[in-house]
Amino acid sequence: MHPQQTHWGSCNKQDRHAITTVMQSRVPIFLPVSQVSPAKKQEKNSSTTTSWGEVVTKGVKLTQVHRNLLDCVMAYHFRVHKYPDGCVGFLISLRQLQKNMGINPTNHQWLVEKLDQLMETIVVVKTSNITLHTHIVRKHCYSQQVPMAGHGPKGGQNMYYGIVFEAEWMRIFEEDIKIYSADLVTKIIALHDPLLQAFVRFCLTHRQLNMSLCDVLTAIGGSSGVRQVRRYCQKLANSAADLQDKFGISIKDNIVFYRQHKDVWIDIPQSA
Repeated sequence: MHPQQTHWGSCNKQDRHAITTVMQSRVPIFLPVSQVSPAKKQEKNSSTTTSWGEVVTKGVKLTQVHRNLLDCVMAYHFRVHKYPDGCVGFLISLRQLQKNMGINPTNHQWLVEKLDQLMETIVVVKTSNITLHTHIVRKHCYSQQVPMAGHGPKGGQNMYYGIVFEAEWMRIFEEDIKIYSADLVTKIIALHDPLLQAFVRFCLTHRQLNMSLCDVLTAIGGSSGVRQVRRYCQKLANSAADLQDKFGISIKDNIVFYRQHKDVWIDIPQSA
């Protein structure tokens, strides 16, 4: 495994990993909520179809909390290694990852449970050019070989934590349009509201966006009920300054406008 910095400047694409892909942010794999209602938890399968594609999750309903976790792994890791079978492993500091997520950095069990959920859940996606049927995480555990500097004797919580992603999930980073947005990861998390997080992530996958607000809300998996849409619109209106100042997103007359942010780099593969 070759060492990498924990975070990178906005222009050096060669030394960083893409945070996400167009499919991962436009198809609502991760619901625009932070937790799922008890009734929804009882549903074994969840299916959503939008103009961008169809997604079915079998198992735990994935939320923006899971997405925050994944983004932080991609942005803030110590080492990365690709295995012969296509799986990709990342070494992280659990404490630092939780700090970046804005949660209690000492409650590692909470994060481990989220990783377990990413292991358990099956994600099925069908778009015009991508078919996916996989778990997201294959395994995760403390490293047996790589201790964190300045954290005492070798072993246990003094070691880096390893997360291995399924080959099928990581294949998307090779076939789909990649989004490099590491400098915006913690800014998105700092919005705190999961609807806003999903909304911004959708917008960042575009070079230029001019789309009806209702269409964007539908694309990210938001409810189409009149009362709920009003609540969404109020949330967005209350955060208009942050959306404009931090991400360059504006909403005028129920139209969403966005032009590629200076800290976002979009990589289109030759096969796309």
